[in-house]
Parts: sequence; structure tokens; C-alpha cells
Amino acid sequence: MKTLLKTLAGCVVLAGTLCACDKDDDKVPSNLYQQYEVLVESGSASAFANMRQGGANGERVNIGDRLTVNTLPMFYEKPVTATEPEYTYFATLAANHEQAVFRFKNSDGKTLVNTSDFGALSAVTPVNNSLYEVHAGDMIAVALNGAPRLEVKAYLVGTSALSVPMELPLMDSPDLTHPKVEVKLPDVSGVYDLVFDRIHVTPVTQGDGSASGEVKTVIRTRRPVKFG
Repeated sequence: MKTLLKTLAGCVVLAGTLCACDKDDDKVPSNLYQQYEVLVESGSASAFANMRQGGANGERVNIGDRLTVNTLPMFYEKPVTATEPEYTYFATLAANHEQAVFRFKNSDGKTLVNTSDFGALSAVTPVNNSLYEVHAGDMIAVALNGAPRLEVKAYLVGTSALSVPMELPLMDSPDLTHPKVEVKLPDVSGVYDLVFDRIHVTPVTQGDGSASGEVKTVIRTRRPVKFG
């Protein structure tokens, strides 16, 4: 199946045919909802986008080569279903980029600019950076590093690409001297990735006509752990 997967179980997987192709002006709808995401992990950043007709849950449309990020073309893949792939536009950013600047030329020929300042956002990390050997029931302290708690999610992910992530609830830490939370490890065995996401969402600053949109930035930290 042709798809573009952005998964917790691994890095971005591309399959099928991606293209940045021309599209006639009269076939590009107006008032498109702009949906952008930047995923940062291990020093690498990837950019994703959907253009939707009819609001945040509307149909995703092909706008051809009208979308770039940091002057790079974003490549389009036709959706397989209403939800797959999660995003229909994709690009990999250069290693030295600290910002993702999305530029979309709308049906009126106006260039709309929306930005993710991902370099200004700190990652959420385990307090014990040498963490590896763990046990079911362990409480793992997580440093927020300036992130609001509402922007933080934790997952346990198997090493198989088909693994379904287990979301771990966040709990207040009894240690009030530092801003941190804790997660309790479930009763499992084997090797997993302990994943912490900081998810920062802002509305677009330049909408397409009457339509709005969002810019989501995900700063991901991944630690392999072995349950004893």
C-alpha cells in the first residue's frame, strides 16, 4: 500500500510515488484550512502539511507545487483513505535549520507565510539520562525543561514498526524542587522505546481567506529501555 507514515515506532517511512507537480489555477480551491506539522527528533526535522477544503476535518486537496518549506518543495502523495497517510505533503529540513517557514500560494496568487520556531522549544527528557535497565512499576522522573505540562505526552513503543504505542499517564512528582512529572512503567518484558513528546500547537498567522489553520511542532525524545 502506498503511504507516508509518521510513526512513534520509528522514523518517517516513505513508500509509493511522491511528486511536486503543477496544478491549474482554476482547480485550486479557495479558503483552504492549512494544517502544518514539524517533527524534530535526534537533531533531524521533518515537515508535513495538509490542505483541507471545508475546515479542520475537510477533504484534503492537491495544490501542486504551491507549497514550500524553507524554500524547499513539499512533495505530495495522493491519500489512500480519508486518514492515510496522516499528511499528504512532506519535506526533510536541513540539519542547521532552527525554523520551518511554510509558504503557500493561494488561489488568489497571494503567498501566505506561517512559521514553526522549533529551535526555541526545549525537549522533555528523563531526569536519568543513562536510563536503560528498568522494571515494571518503576517511576520515571521526567524533566519538563520549561514545557507546559499540557504539551507533554509519554509513550512506550515496541521496536517493531507495527507496534501500537502505549500512552503512559503523567503524574505529579513528589519532589517539588524542580518542575517535573513522573510516569509509571507498565508490566511488560523485552526492549522498548520510552518516548516523550512536547507538542506545541499555535493557530496560523496568515489564513486563506475565511479559513483558519494550525502549526503543530513536536519535539521528540526517545530512550531505549530493557525490562528486567
